[in-house]
Amino acid sequence: MQAINRLGPSTLAELQRATDLPKSTIRRLLFTLCQQRIVRQSLTDQKYRINASLDSRNSTMLPQDVASYIDHAVPVLTELTSAIGWPSDIHMISGNAMVILDSTRPLSPFHLHRTVADMELNIFASASGLACLAEQSDEQIMRRISETRGDAKRGLKHVAKSTENYLALVQSVRELGYGFRLDSYPGRLVQPNTAAIALPIRIDGNVFGAISTIYIASVMRLEKFAQQNLGLLRDAISEIENRHAAFLAQAAE
Repeated sequence: MQAINRLGPSTLAELQRATDLPKSTIRRLLFTLCQQRIVRQSLTDQKYRINASLDSRNSTMLPQDVASYIDHAVPVLTELTSAIGWPSDIHMISGNAMVILDSTRPLSPFHLHRTVADMELNIFASASGLACLAEQSDEQIMRRISETRGDAKRGLKHVAKSTENYLALVQSVRELGYGFRLDSYPGRLVQPNTAAIALPIRIDGNVFGAISTIYIASVMRLEKFAQQNLGLLRDAISEIENRHAAFLAQAAE
């Protein structure tokens, strides 16, 4: 745990070099730590990340309920990707940004940028951010805008011409029922011509993040993609939440 905490996201080989322990011993320890949800292995890059905070800033620290949610989400999203071909990302609100926790991009037959775990996204421009903001009041959104004013990476400056225009955009997301990427989404610089739709995800009724499904924008219009896949994404999220709720209920017994 100390080695992962110090190194940040780590491969088995990196942990072996850092600890001088035999790989068989490290595998056994990692298996136990993953079973206890203290450590998780990301699908995106197969690296191990720590869920419990040990005063490190090297990787995203997750509450235990979020870590277990991811455990239940990945198999369901794997099935979704198998069914529709396009991958999904799991995002979490982190302060005034969104952070990608895991993704099924390695399982998709389409060539999309895959090094995404722990990537921070602009909450105002990403599909997942809009899906989450649509669940908040205008006053809460205004507070986020104020807190990020002047921040080139996290702020609203390059997203909308005015606060009023942005609040109107969020209202349109509420009416549509899903978040979508804006043209100003920074991820387009990594891989141009991509688009996404997103829905919020909850634990105990509280929104803590969103799941987005990504596709090549030139394949079809956003509205058509949403028409074809939004119901499947909604069903997947419902299944994840049901599995996670059942797990929490069993753990409480």
